Amino acid sequence: GSKFFPVNLDHSIWLQMSLSPNPASNELIVKLPLSGAYSIKNSLGQECQSGYLNGDGSDQKIDISEIDSGVYTIVLQSAQQCYTAKFIKQ
Repeated sequence: GSKFFPVNLDHSIWLQMSLSPNPASNELIVKLPLSGAYSIKNSLGQECQSGYLNGDGSDQKIDISEIDSGVYTIVLQSAQQCYTAKFIKQ
């Protein structure tokens, strides 16, 4: 799996966030303690998928079966923070 990293402010909440499996084939499992919008971007920075995740601490599943194989960045935007993680789609 991968860990999320804060983009702007340093915040300890990112230590509780994770993304798995990595590499992934059909779905990503995101664990996060906060709610926020997510965006999946390809290596050119183009948005391929977006949505919203509830931050209740449970595993959230994102269906990535429709995107092509490659390296992607998932960006999570919460109320005050922006976090990113890279993953590989097989």
